[in-house]
Amino acid sequence: MEHCFVTRLSVEECKRRISELRRHPRFLEPPIIQTGDRGVFGEVRAQRFRLYASTVLARNSLRRLFYARLEATPEGTLIVGEFRVHLFTRVFVAIWFTGVGTLAIIFCLAALSPGGPSQSSVAGVCGMFLLGLVFCYVSTRLSSSEEKVVLSYICERLEASKPERSGGSVTEVRVGDAG
Repeated sequence: MEHCFVTRLSVEECKRRISELRRHPRFLEPPIIQTGDRGVFGEVRAQRFRLYASTVLARNSLRRLFYARLEATPEGTLIVGEFRVHLFTRVFVAIWFTGVGTLAIIFCLAALSPGGPSQSSVAGVCGMFLLGLVFCYVSTRLSSSEEKVVLSYICERLEASKPERSGGSVTEVRVGDAG
């Protein structure tokens, strides 16, 4: 789901405020309970940035990060972004599920032939696949509260708000950026 915000701040001021954040939490940092700036981390690259929140000590690789771009408008800046899992994590999970899924299919087909793998072996491989699905689901659900912290940070620290949709389209706000 795409999120759009408008702010009266310039693109450069938005970049400055985001660049003040640390890129990552410290290794043995105590659990973060409040939802202030201390729990939001990020980095800026050109007109793009990414933010994420860490509200607990656990390191969640399946956390969704907010990837966004900054677009100059006559009124200030348009911030357009969405939450998604880091590319490395998506590739790793895809390879893992492909491998385990292939093994599960091979073991199930081999179990049909006489002298094939035992039923416990088949159940073990299929269990790994199901456990992976549950792990991915739970990890992604745990990050939903962190997404609210990131959206709140954008609204507060970048003085942003959702654009008014007069005429039903956000593209009207982007017209000034076309030149």
